[in-house]
Amino acid sequence: MQISRSTLLCVLVMACLGLRAGGAGASSAQERTIAAAPAPHEIYSTGGVMVKVHRARLDGHTGTEASNAAAIASLRTQVEKCMASNEPKSALKPTTEWPVYSYTSRIDEYVSANRSIRYSMVVTYLMHPANCGLMSEISSVAHLSSTKGLCIIDLVKKVAEGPCDRNGHADAPIRPRQPSDLDGLIKRMEANPATAAAAAQMKIVRDAAPKKTGEQHIVKGARCNVWRQTSPTGGATKTFCFATGGTFIASNALEDGGPGGLAIEHDDPDGFRYKTVDVKMDTEVSSALFTPYNAAGFTIERDGQ
Repeated sequence: MQISRSTLLCVLVMACLGLRAGGAGASSAQERTIAAAPAPHEIYSTGGVMVKVHRARLDGHTGTEASNAAAIASLRTQVEKCMASNEPKSALKPTTEWPVYSYTSRIDEYVSANRSIRYSMVVTYLMHPANCGLMSEISSVAHLSSTKGLCIIDLVKKVAEGPCDRNGHADAPIRPRQPSDLDGLIKRMEANPATAAAAAQMKIVRDAAPKKTGEQHIVKGARCNVWRQTSPTGGATKTFCFATGGTFIASNALEDGGPGGLAIEHDDPDGFRYKTVDVKMDTEVSSALFTPYNAAGFTIERDGQ
């Protein structure tokens, strides 16, 4: 059943009052709002045919616990100095609750055999120099992609850019996949003086790419293949786990058995670190999920159709 506007308003009010629904530990209104927001497939549940997908929700933040604590401490210091030095005091905006993380993100991703859509909600915190309060608007964006291209949908500004057809890429051809022979291609290019320089660049890219470890994890009941990427500059090792199984290969998988597809683990200590909240393989959603820009009030720019 489609969620009504009154229900959505109730969820947001509950979040602002501090009644948490998932995302335990959130302490700012924006973090609670992101944690409590209904899943996109609950919001866009009617008005289309049913489509089989694999889906996952991941909640995340940037950096390590130590780097995040340092970022929050720095933000507190900025605010305290600003509050102490600025006048008049009546124009200042004291901070009454602090976020757990300086940058919070939530991803809801849905992949079918021929298209995928990723919904992301993000909030970051900065100090407003005029009133010393925190600036913390939530951004909400969806990316619809297939062989037809990339449609970027700003759900706050209600603007969609790119090939955003009315059917949400429902007729997109399935991307052809075959095992990669990159090593063989590089060797052939190295043997040709005209392409030897390009081969050297390709080797750099290949060596920096994620490598399949042979490990498998079980995440929320779903199996995934582990890939790791080690930075050539000595940075932290990134870990990804792409779901395997189900009755179809995800549209955004790079190749059969290769990296890509539905990521149900994503851990980059130098970037985003995510906790998996929910995973469902071979489940059905309304096709309306792929066309949020068909709602009233949206503007479509550079529509390729």
